[in-house]
Amino acid sequence: MKRFVVRGGAALVGVSVAVLCVELGARWLTPMPVDEAGVELELFRGDQTKTQRLYMLDEELGFRPIHDTFLYDELGFRRSPFHDEYDIEDRRGRTRILFAGDSVTARGLLIEGIRSRFGNEKYEYWNGGVTAYNTIQEVQYYERYTHVCKPDHIVLTFHLNDFMRTPITFLDEDGRMRVVMPHKNLSEVNPWLFEWSHIYRHWVASNRTPNTKEVERDIRNALERLIDLTDRDGIRLTAIIHPELKPIEDWNSHLVHRHHWAERTLSELGIRTFVLKESLERALDDGVEVKQRPGDYEHPSRACADYFSFQLRRDGFLELSNATSASSK
Repeated sequence: MKRFVVRGGAALVGVSVAVLCVELGARWLTPMPVDEAGVELELFRGDQTKTQRLYMLDEELGFRPIHDTFLYDELGFRRSPFHDEYDIEDRRGRTRILFAGDSVTARGLLIEGIRSRFGNEKYEYWNGGVTAYNTIQEVQYYERYTHVCKPDHIVLTFHLNDFMRTPITFLDEDGRMRVVMPHKNLSEVNPWLFEWSHIYRHWVASNRTPNTKEVERDIRNALERLIDLTDRDGIRLTAIIHPELKPIEDWNSHLVHRHHWAERTLSELGIRTFVLKESLERALDDGVEVKQRPGDYEHPSRACADYFSFQLRRDGFLELSNATSASSK
Protein backbone atom coordinates (compact mmCIF):
# COMPACT_ATOMS: atom_id res chain seq x y z
CA MET A 1 0.00 0.00 0.00
CA LYS A 2 2.82 2.39 0.89
CA ARG A 3 4.53 1.65 -2.43
CA PHE A 4 1.24 2.28 -4.26
CA VAL A 5 0.76 5.63 -2.50
CA VAL A 6 4.31 6.70 -3.28
CA ARG A 7 3.95 5.76 -6.94
CA GLY A 8 0.58 7.50 -7.16
CA GLY A 9 1.98 10.61 -5.54
CA ALA A 10 4.96 10.61 -7.89
CA ALA A 11 2.67 10.25 -10.89
CA LEU A 12 0.50 13.11 -9.67
CA VAL A 13 3.52 15.33 -9.20
CA GLY A 14 4.75 14.40 -12.67
CA VAL A 15 1.44 15.23 -14.29
CA SER A 16 1.25 18.50 -12.36
CA VAL A 17 4.74 19.50 -13.47
CA ALA A 18 3.92 18.59 -17.07
CA VAL A 19 0.73 20.66 -17.01
CA LEU A 20 2.59 23.56 -15.44
CA CYS A 21 5.27 23.38 -18.14
CA VAL A 22 2.64 23.34 -20.88
CA GLU A 23 0.88 26.28 -19.25
CA LEU A 24 4.10 28.29 -19.00
CA GLY A 25 4.93 27.39 -22.58
CA ALA A 26 1.53 28.54 -23.75
CA ARG A 27 1.93 31.82 -21.91
CA TRP A 28 5.31 32.34 -23.54
CA LEU A 29 4.61 31.13 -27.07
CA THR A 30 0.85 31.60 -27.62
CA PRO A 31 -0.57 33.80 -24.85
CA MET A 32 -4.35 34.10 -24.86
CA PRO A 33 -5.62 37.47 -23.57
CA VAL A 34 -9.04 37.35 -21.95
CA ASP A 35 -10.55 39.56 -24.64
CA GLU A 36 -9.71 36.90 -27.25
CA ALA A 37 -11.40 34.18 -25.21
CA GLY A 38 -14.55 36.26 -24.92
CA VAL A 39 -15.93 39.76 -25.29
CA GLU A 40 -14.55 42.19 -22.73
CA LEU A 41 -16.93 44.95 -21.69
CA GLU A 42 -15.73 48.39 -22.74
CA LEU A 43 -17.05 49.80 -19.47
CA PHE A 44 -14.03 48.37 -17.66
CA ARG A 45 -11.31 49.13 -20.18
CA GLY A 46 -8.76 51.89 -19.84
CA ASP A 47 -8.27 53.94 -16.67
CA GLN A 48 -10.37 52.39 -13.94
CA THR A 49 -9.86 55.07 -11.31
CA LYS A 50 -13.44 56.30 -11.71
CA THR A 51 -14.95 52.96 -12.71
CA GLN A 52 -13.86 51.17 -9.54
CA ARG A 53 -15.48 53.91 -7.45
CA LEU A 54 -18.78 53.21 -9.18
CA TYR A 55 -18.83 49.44 -9.88
CA MET A 56 -17.76 46.34 -7.99
CA LEU A 57 -17.39 42.65 -8.74
CA ASP A 58 -20.28 40.41 -7.72
CA GLU A 59 -20.28 36.62 -7.57
CA GLU A 60 -23.82 36.19 -8.94
CA LEU A 61 -24.31 39.26 -11.13
CA GLY A 62 -20.74 39.43 -12.42
CA PHE A 63 -20.59 43.08 -11.45
CA ARG A 64 -22.97 45.65 -10.03
CA PRO A 65 -23.05 49.37 -9.30
CA ILE A 66 -21.78 50.49 -5.92
CA HIS A 67 -24.68 52.00 -4.04
CA ASP A 68 -24.77 55.44 -2.46
CA THR A 69 -22.68 57.20 -5.09
CA PHE A 70 -23.49 60.11 -7.37
CA LEU A 71 -24.67 57.51 -9.93
CA TYR A 72 -26.82 55.20 -7.76
CA ASP A 73 -28.61 55.83 -4.48
CA GLU A 74 -28.20 53.77 -1.32
CA LEU A 75 -30.90 51.29 -2.39
CA GLY A 76 -29.54 50.65 -5.88
CA PHE A 77 -31.65 52.96 -8.02
CA ARG A 78 -30.08 55.09 -10.72
CA ARG A 79 -30.22 58.76 -9.79
CA SER A 80 -32.08 61.12 -12.14
CA PRO A 81 -33.05 64.81 -12.21
CA PHE A 82 -36.36 63.90 -10.56
CA HIS A 83 -35.36 60.89 -8.42
CA ASP A 84 -35.01 62.90 -5.20
CA GLU A 85 -38.65 63.97 -5.50
CA TYR A 86 -39.76 60.46 -4.54
CA ASP A 87 -40.20 59.01 -1.06
CA ILE A 88 -39.99 55.23 -1.00
CA GLU A 89 -42.38 55.11 1.95
CA ASP A 90 -45.02 57.45 0.47
CA ARG A 91 -46.06 57.36 -3.16
CA ARG A 92 -48.70 60.05 -2.57
CA GLY A 93 -51.39 58.19 -4.45
CA ARG A 94 -49.28 57.87 -7.60
CA THR A 95 -48.64 54.70 -9.60
CA ARG A 96 -45.02 53.66 -9.11
CA ILE A 97 -43.30 52.54 -12.32
CA LEU A 98 -39.95 50.77 -12.16
CA PHE A 99 -37.89 50.65 -15.35
CA ALA A 100 -35.50 47.70 -15.70
CA GLY A 101 -32.93 47.30 -18.44
CA ASP A 102 -29.41 48.01 -19.57
CA SER A 103 -27.65 51.26 -20.46
CA VAL A 104 -30.59 52.51 -22.56
CA THR A 105 -32.64 52.44 -19.37
CA ALA A 106 -29.81 53.60 -17.11
CA ARG A 107 -29.05 56.71 -19.18
CA GLY A 108 -32.65 57.73 -18.69
CA LEU A 109 -33.51 59.59 -21.92
CA LEU A 110 -36.33 57.19 -22.76
CA ILE A 111 -37.69 57.49 -19.21
CA GLU A 112 -37.50 61.28 -19.39
CA GLY A 113 -39.37 61.21 -22.69
CA ILE A 114 -42.10 59.04 -21.17
CA ARG A 115 -42.28 61.32 -18.13
CA SER A 116 -42.69 64.39 -20.34
CA ARG A 117 -45.61 62.72 -22.12
CA PHE A 118 -47.43 61.29 -19.12
CA GLY A 119 -46.62 63.88 -16.46
CA ASN A 120 -45.94 63.65 -12.73
CA GLU A 121 -49.38 63.78 -11.14
CA LYS A 122 -50.32 60.13 -11.62
CA TYR A 123 -46.96 58.41 -11.93
CA GLU A 124 -43.51 57.96 -10.36
CA TYR A 125 -40.62 56.90 -12.59
CA TRP A 126 -37.92 54.80 -10.88
CA ASN A 127 -34.78 53.85 -12.82
CA GLY A 128 -33.40 50.37 -12.10
CA GLY A 129 -31.23 50.13 -15.23
CA VAL A 130 -27.59 49.02 -15.16
CA THR A 131 -25.15 49.53 -18.02
CA ALA A 132 -24.10 46.35 -19.90
CA TYR A 133 -26.60 44.08 -18.12
CA ASN A 134 -28.44 41.35 -20.01
CA THR A 135 -31.96 40.12 -19.26
CA ILE A 136 -30.75 37.53 -16.75
CA GLN A 137 -28.80 40.11 -14.75
CA GLU A 138 -31.67 42.64 -14.95
CA VAL A 139 -34.09 40.17 -13.36
CA GLN A 140 -31.53 39.20 -10.69
CA TYR A 141 -30.85 42.86 -9.89
CA TYR A 142 -34.57 43.49 -9.48
CA GLU A 143 -35.01 40.45 -7.26
CA ARG A 144 -32.07 41.40 -5.06
CA TYR A 145 -32.36 45.20 -4.90
CA THR A 146 -34.93 47.28 -6.75
CA HIS A 147 -37.97 45.28 -5.67
CA VAL A 148 -37.80 47.26 -2.40
CA CYS A 149 -39.68 50.18 -3.98
CA LYS A 150 -42.71 47.84 -4.32
CA PRO A 151 -43.62 49.00 -7.83
CA ASP A 152 -47.11 48.89 -9.25
CA HIS A 153 -45.76 48.45 -12.75
CA ILE A 154 -42.44 47.11 -14.08
CA VAL A 155 -41.31 48.15 -17.55
CA LEU A 156 -38.56 45.94 -18.97
CA THR A 157 -36.67 47.44 -21.88
CA PHE A 158 -35.60 44.49 -24.01
CA HIS A 159 -32.53 45.46 -26.03
CA LEU A 160 -31.26 43.50 -29.01
CA ASN A 161 -27.85 43.21 -27.32
CA ASP A 162 -29.48 41.37 -24.39
CA PHE A 163 -28.38 38.17 -26.13
CA MET A 164 -24.94 38.45 -24.56
CA ARG A 165 -23.81 35.90 -22.01
CA THR A 166 -23.50 36.49 -18.27
CA PRO A 167 -19.85 37.52 -17.73
CA ILE A 168 -16.87 36.14 -15.85
CA THR A 169 -15.39 38.79 -13.57
CA PHE A 170 -12.13 38.97 -11.63
CA LEU A 171 -9.25 41.23 -10.64
CA ASP A 172 -6.12 40.70 -12.75
CA GLU A 173 -2.52 40.86 -11.54
CA ASP A 174 -2.58 44.65 -11.92
CA GLY A 175 -5.72 45.02 -9.80
CA ARG A 176 -7.90 45.85 -12.81
CA MET A 177 -11.48 44.65 -12.97
CA ARG A 178 -11.88 42.30 -15.91
CA VAL A 179 -15.43 41.61 -17.07
CA VAL A 180 -15.53 39.17 -19.98
CA MET A 181 -18.42 37.40 -21.67
CA PRO A 182 -16.98 33.99 -22.62
CA HIS A 183 -17.61 32.48 -26.04
CA LYS A 184 -18.93 29.37 -24.34
CA ASN A 185 -21.91 29.25 -22.02
CA LEU A 186 -20.95 30.24 -18.49
CA SER A 187 -22.33 26.96 -17.13
CA GLU A 188 -19.60 25.20 -19.16
CA VAL A 189 -16.77 27.47 -18.02
CA ASN A 190 -14.76 27.39 -14.79
CA PRO A 191 -14.16 31.06 -13.87
CA TRP A 192 -11.05 30.26 -11.79
CA LEU A 193 -9.38 28.39 -14.65
CA PHE A 194 -10.41 31.13 -17.08
CA GLU A 195 -8.73 33.70 -14.84
CA TRP A 196 -5.43 31.85 -14.46
CA SER A 197 -4.92 29.39 -17.34
CA HIS A 198 -4.01 30.41 -20.89
CA ILE A 199 -4.49 26.79 -22.03
CA TYR A 200 -8.02 26.90 -20.69
CA ARG A 201 -8.70 30.21 -22.42
CA HIS A 202 -7.64 28.59 -25.71
CA TRP A 203 -10.32 25.95 -25.10
CA VAL A 204 -12.95 28.57 -24.27
CA ALA A 205 -12.02 30.51 -27.42
CA SER A 206 -12.09 27.38 -29.61
CA ASN A 207 -15.76 27.88 -30.47
CA ARG A 208 -16.48 31.52 -31.25
CA THR A 209 -19.91 30.77 -32.68
CA PRO A 210 -22.42 31.31 -29.86
CA ASN A 211 -25.07 28.69 -29.25
CA THR A 212 -28.09 30.87 -29.90
CA LYS A 213 -30.52 28.30 -28.55
CA GLU A 214 -28.74 28.23 -25.18
CA VAL A 215 -28.84 32.02 -24.89
CA GLU A 216 -32.50 32.14 -25.87
CA ARG A 217 -33.29 29.47 -23.28
CA ASP A 218 -31.55 31.48 -20.55
CA ILE A 219 -33.42 34.67 -21.51
CA ARG A 220 -36.76 32.86 -21.56
CA ASN A 221 -36.05 31.35 -18.12
CA ALA A 222 -35.28 34.83 -16.77
CA LEU A 223 -38.50 36.23 -18.24
CA GLU A 224 -40.49 33.39 -16.70
CA ARG A 225 -38.86 34.15 -13.36
CA LEU A 226 -39.86 37.81 -13.68
CA ILE A 227 -43.43 36.77 -14.48
CA ASP A 228 -43.51 34.60 -11.36
CA LEU A 229 -42.25 37.50 -9.22
CA THR A 230 -44.69 40.05 -10.64
CA ASP A 231 -47.64 37.66 -10.49
CA ARG A 232 -46.84 36.86 -6.87
CA ASP A 233 -46.82 40.52 -5.88
CA GLY A 234 -49.66 41.70 -8.12
CA ILE A 235 -47.37 43.89 -10.25
CA ARG A 236 -48.17 44.82 -13.83
CA LEU A 237 -45.45 43.81 -16.32
CA THR A 238 -44.78 45.49 -19.65
CA ALA A 239 -41.92 45.11 -22.13
CA ILE A 240 -40.51 47.55 -24.68
CA ILE A 241 -38.45 46.11 -27.53
CA HIS A 242 -35.78 48.68 -28.33
CA PRO A 243 -34.59 48.66 -31.96
CA GLU A 244 -31.13 49.01 -33.46
CA LEU A 245 -30.88 52.68 -34.40
CA LYS A 246 -30.50 52.33 -38.14
CA PRO A 247 -32.93 51.76 -41.04
CA ILE A 248 -34.63 48.38 -40.68
CA GLU A 249 -33.45 47.33 -44.14
CA ASP A 250 -29.85 47.75 -42.92
CA TRP A 251 -30.25 45.34 -40.02
CA ASN A 252 -28.18 42.18 -40.39
CA SER A 253 -29.70 38.73 -40.12
CA HIS A 254 -28.75 38.41 -36.42
CA LEU A 255 -30.63 41.58 -35.48
CA VAL A 256 -33.67 40.54 -37.50
CA HIS A 257 -33.71 37.13 -35.82
CA ARG A 258 -33.31 38.61 -32.35
CA HIS A 259 -36.14 41.09 -32.86
CA HIS A 260 -38.49 38.42 -34.22
CA TRP A 261 -37.56 36.05 -31.40
CA ALA A 262 -38.19 38.72 -28.77
CA GLU A 263 -41.60 39.61 -30.23
CA ARG A 264 -42.63 35.97 -30.48
CA THR A 265 -41.35 34.95 -27.05
CA LEU A 266 -42.83 37.91 -25.17
CA SER A 267 -46.16 37.22 -26.88
CA GLU A 268 -46.04 33.52 -25.99
CA LEU A 269 -45.34 34.43 -22.37
CA GLY A 270 -48.28 36.83 -22.30
CA ILE A 271 -46.19 39.93 -21.58
CA ARG A 272 -47.75 43.15 -22.85
CA THR A 273 -45.20 44.46 -25.36
CA PHE A 274 -44.54 47.65 -27.30
CA VAL A 275 -42.35 47.62 -30.42
CA LEU A 276 -40.64 50.88 -31.40
CA LYS A 277 -39.70 50.17 -35.02
CA GLU A 278 -42.49 52.38 -36.36
CA SER A 279 -41.40 55.49 -34.48
CA LEU A 280 -37.76 54.81 -35.36
CA GLU A 281 -38.62 54.77 -39.06
CA ARG A 282 -40.66 57.96 -38.69
CA ALA A 283 -37.75 59.71 -36.97
CA LEU A 284 -35.35 58.59 -39.71
CA ASP A 285 -37.77 59.74 -42.42
CA ASP A 286 -37.98 63.15 -40.72
CA GLY A 287 -34.19 63.47 -40.80
CA VAL A 288 -33.80 63.26 -37.01
CA GLU A 289 -30.39 62.30 -35.59
CA VAL A 290 -31.50 59.17 -33.76
CA LYS A 291 -28.14 58.27 -32.17
CA GLN A 292 -26.94 59.80 -28.92
CA ARG A 293 -23.37 59.80 -30.26
CA PRO A 294 -21.95 59.24 -33.77
CA GLY A 295 -21.50 55.54 -34.50
CA ASP A 296 -23.57 54.46 -31.48
CA TYR A 297 -26.56 52.50 -32.77
CA GLU A 298 -27.76 51.40 -29.33
CA HIS A 299 -28.52 54.57 -27.36
CA PRO A 300 -31.23 56.94 -28.64
CA SER A 301 -30.80 60.68 -28.78
CA ARG A 302 -33.19 62.86 -26.81
CA ALA A 303 -35.03 63.68 -30.03
CA CYS A 304 -35.37 59.98 -30.91
CA ALA A 305 -36.57 59.16 -27.38
CA ASP A 306 -39.24 61.82 -27.90
CA TYR A 307 -40.49 59.97 -31.00
CA PHE A 308 -40.53 56.74 -29.00
CA SER A 309 -42.49 58.31 -26.14
CA PHE A 310 -44.97 59.83 -28.60
CA GLN A 311 -45.74 56.37 -29.98
CA LEU A 312 -46.04 54.91 -26.49
CA ARG A 313 -48.47 57.64 -25.45
CA ARG A 314 -50.53 57.17 -28.61
CA ASP A 315 -50.67 53.40 -28.06
CA GLY A 316 -51.83 53.62 -24.43
CA PHE A 317 -48.57 52.59 -22.78
CA LEU A 318 -49.50 53.53 -19.18
CA GLU A 319 -53.25 53.81 -19.26
CA LEU A 320 -53.84 50.42 -17.71
CA SER A 321 -51.11 50.68 -15.07
CA ASN A 322 -53.63 52.23 -12.69
CA ALA A 323 -55.38 48.87 -12.55
CA THR A 324 -53.24 48.26 -9.45
CA SER A 325 -54.16 50.88 -6.91
CA ALA A 326 -51.17 52.89 -5.73
CA SER A 327 -52.87 53.52 -2.43
CA SER A 328 -53.21 49.81 -1.71
CA LYS A 329 -49.46 49.30 -1.31
